[in-house]
Amino acid sequence: MKEKLVSIIMPAFNSGKTIKESINSVLIQTYSNFELLIIDDDSTDNTVSVVNEFTDSRIILLSNCNSKGAAGARKTGIDHSSGKYIAFLDSDDMWPAQKLMLHVSYIESNNVSFTYSDYYSFVHAPSSPTKFHTVADKISYKDLLKSCQIGCLTVLIDKKKFRDLEYDNLPKEDYAYWLKLLKQCEFGFKVPGSYAYYRLQKKSLSSNKFKEIKKQWYIIRYVEKNSLIKSIYNISTYIIYGLKKHLL
Repeated sequence: MKEKLVSIIMPAFNSGKTIKESINSVLIQTYSNFELLIIDDDSTDNTVSVVNEFTDSRIILLSNCNSKGAAGARKTGIDHSSGKYIAFLDSDDMWPAQKLMLHVSYIESNNVSFTYSDYYSFVHAPSSPTKFHTVADKISYKDLLKSCQIGCLTVLIDKKKFRDLEYDNLPKEDYAYWLKLLKQCEFGFKVPGSYAYYRLQKKSLSSNKFKEIKKQWYIIRYVEKNSLIKSIYNISTYIIYGLKKHLL
């Protein structure tokens, strides 16, 4: 049976130091029927020249034609995607070789529409990860309101099974997108044995976490329009989950 096309969405902004590794992690995939849509977000370094070093016809370089930032770039990629399936990988993250094969096989064997996986975080190299992040076996919309478990680099969805794939320009845009998708299907499912590698950036942890809580509150309260009491409950569970995630 012929492999169905997977569209891989990769936003890129000043990623010259890391994007080559990210692209190579796609090119080694055992599942070969993909298009890698790299959306340049007006980079001022050598990102574009690094991408142009590759001659594989499955790599398609686009310019972001929406609002600047990851949300606009992902929207550009989704709008230009031709695949039955959509996957996401940022230009500093990486996949193991079996990633796409495991997710496509799981979706087709189980007739589901939304998959994700556990993942590792690393600083210098994926061979020396700093932490393993495990997520629930299945996640509903209500579950996701309580904690943002899903890593963007782990997701693969069946494009044909969603009526609304619009990627909105919002704070915490990937989280808002998973909520949008989970309102259109009952659950997202973890693919056993699959994982990915998330590169940690050198930023202030405390200030970033405070900003993340503010963004989370905005999505829960104002985008998803939860009541004040429900929003307080959900943001409280999010904070507790975050503390456990980073302290344990």
